[in-house]
Amino acid sequence: MRQHLGRGIVTRQTSAWLIVFGVWLAGAAQAQETTGRFVDKVFRDEAGEHKYVVFVPAAYRADKPSPAILFLHGAGERGTENRLPLTVGLAPYVQARAKT
Repeated sequence: MRQHLGRGIVTRQTSAWLIVFGVWLAGAAQAQETTGRFVDKVFRDEAGEHKYVVFVPAAYRADKPSPAILFLHGAGERGTENRLPLTVGLAPYVQARAKT
């Protein structure tokens, strides 16, 4: 039974991240004034609020396709605030090169 519950949680988290990614794609088009930095966002659904962070490149243009990288942090960066994942993985590297 525990295994089944774990899979359900993973499925919900995966679904939530896919939705967040879609919201990011739509929201990034409106974020021109916030280029070259991480932008705090909130996704709301029936389970509540889910905070996430999007990095908008300095050279971002809404009329030009841009690549996207989805970084799924580990269990150690969970919680109610969304800044902890910015201290691990790709985020420090991206932040150090924000103007490129």
